[in-house]
Amino acid sequence: MKRFLSIIAMASILVVELNAQNVSFINISPDTQSMGIGGASVAIGANAFAIYNNPAAMAMSDRTVAFAASYGMWQPQYSNNTLIGVSGFGKIGDKFGIGLSGRYFTHQPYNVTTTTGAIMGQFSPVEYAIDLGASYRVIDILSVGANVRYISSRLGESNVAAAIAADIAVMLKLDDISVALAATNLGLKINYGTADYSLSSMIKAGAAYNLRFAQTQRVSLSAEGDYLLKEKGLMAGFGAEYSYNELVMVRLGYHYGDSEKAIPSYASVGLGLQFAGVSVNAAYLLASSGSPLKNTLSFSLGYSF
Repeated sequence: MKRFLSIIAMASILVVELNAQNVSFINISPDTQSMGIGGASVAIGANAFAIYNNPAAMAMSDRTVAFAASYGMWQPQYSNNTLIGVSGFGKIGDKFGIGLSGRYFTHQPYNVTTTTGAIMGQFSPVEYAIDLGASYRVIDILSVGANVRYISSRLGESNVAAAIAADIAVMLKLDDISVALAATNLGLKINYGTADYSLSSMIKAGAAYNLRFAQTQRVSLSAEGDYLLKEKGLMAGFGAEYSYNELVMVRLGYHYGDSEKAIPSYASVGLGLQFAGVSVNAAYLLASSGSPLKNTLSFSLGYSF
């Protein structure tokens, strides 16, 4: 007996993500810290998830090694997606940085039916991406970076596709001020067997500033603007992080997005604890009652030295 995925079921899955764009999960970062500051992360200093935020930051880091894992409940009340990420980087001398990461994204299960409409079971779509990145510090204040990304998407029993994409980025850092520019998800089209679909490529630009006072306290401010090339959609993020003695971090942020073309608008809060190289982070999205992002939550655990 033949099986098929109904058009309605497929549409309901794809609409959950950025206006039904295929493999749009590649624009969702598993970085809990980034989520807590409204996604304004392209110009912040390197953490374990730098390969997602800006690979050029790895070469500028004062850490030798950083790695972390995160678990996120993305749109839990609307589509109950799960986003799992593992990421890290290492420095080679003073000028080189190499990063490796992976993320795994699950969709809400849907019913698989026969040609007569009988339900034969359920299918749970899954997608994942593996990234390899490198960065080079050209001069003391300037670094460049790039990622190569393998993307796999399985939306149905016979709806399977894969693609290769790349990111390029640059970061300029002057004392406590940094500015950055990146182009992400540049690559070949993806095909599920019927048609070619362009990847959701994006241009990102941002700036960050660290204000230090009373020796033990720091406030970091960051802002970012993003442009989705295919969708012609705009997004922007603004965030602040307060740190006491680099032990406790409190984060606030706001993300603006066109709900029809990009990740919808939301506010965010986050908390971080760090001791002896071990870091624990949490972030929560504050969205309107009708927003699919309401109650989105992320946790991460990492280590660096």
